[in-house]
Amino acid sequence: MLEKAKGYGYRNVGFILDRGYFSKGNVKYLDKSGYDFVLMVKGMARLVGSLVRTNKGTFETNECRVHTGKAYNKTVKERLYADDTKDRYFHLYHSSGSEYAERMTKYLKKHEGKKITGCESLETYFELYFDKEKDVLLFAREKSEVIERELTLCGFFVIVTSEQMTAVEVLILYKSRDDSEKLFRGDKSYLGNKSLKVGSDESASAKIFIEFVSLIVRNKLYTTLKSAILKEEKKHNFMTVPAAIRELEKSR
Repeated sequence: MLEKAKGYGYRNVGFILDRGYFSKGNVKYLDKSGYDFVLMVKGMARLVGSLVRTNKGTFETNECRVHTGKAYNKTVKERLYADDTKDRYFHLYHSSGSEYAERMTKYLKKHEGKKITGCESLETYFELYFDKEKDVLLFAREKSEVIERELTLCGFFVIVTSEQMTAVEVLILYKSRDDSEKLFRGDKSYLGNKSLKVGSDESASAKIFIEFVSLIVRNKLYTTLKSAILKEEKKHNFMTVPAAIRELEKSR
């Protein structure tokens, strides 16, 4: 993908990456290619755990709240790995909602007496007891020491950037991935790209081009409205793209 980006001549761009892309090799190749990045770091990475424990208790306050992400945050500068040649910016976040979601005891209680699969990750934190056929969960016993250690990291997540940014800017950027996915999914619904219904390659190319330009215009409306919502810290019913288009149609 990076080679294609370079081949197309893109220079001043950056990549927003999920935790699945977190590796020393990928980061080195991004540096070599000259591209900036916003990268979600694997939650159980050793460096992440160390940073969270060092800074825990210093930023979980209302003064650091990110309104768009409902998380508290702090930014620290560190090297990503031992032989890293650059300082990276680690944006630490804490969300109480994530903390509650990561507790698995209720999940296991609900599945007692039922067939359960994919228990490998659960066995890290629980002693699981099954029936003779080894497929029905009888009950689970917590591994207290392991769980207590891991609970100190519950609700925390870390995003690394190659360039200095505020934690708020980073979280907005990272969450914009979902907006982009929804935008292209919308192309198949309200713009009709699910089935082209054309008679030639030229017609298909023209239709896709017009749809792509339409998505750019629609996204401009969306981001403008989103900026206004952030300033007011309140979303009105009329501040949606369909509502804005209806208002524009009135002024024609």
